[in-house]
Amino acid sequence: MEMEQKATEKELFWMRVSEVHDLASDILNAVRASPEGISREDIIAALPESSPDLYTEAFEIAIEEDEIIPVKLQGGVEGYRLNPEYELED
Repeated sequence: MEMEQKATEKELFWMRVSEVHDLASDILNAVRASPEGISREDIIAALPESSPDLYTEAFEIAIEEDEIIPVKLQGGVEGYRLNPEYELED
C-alpha cells in the first residue's frame, strides 16, 4: 500500500511538472506570435484552464531563458514581449 501511494505521488508530481512546462511553452508561443507585446491576461485567456499557481510557475519558467521579458504595455497593463537582445542558439 505504501509503495502504491508513493508511486501515485510521484506520478502526480511528474504530471504537474509536465503541465507547468507545457504552459510555459504555450506562453512562449503566444509571445512569439505577438512580437509587439501581449498582456498577461490575453496569454492566460489563450491557455488551457489551470490553477493560478501553475500559471505563476509557468510564467517564471517562460522568462527564465530571457527570450521574453516582462513589460508594461499601453495603459500600464502587465505584459510580455520578445527580448530584442536575445539570440537563439543554433
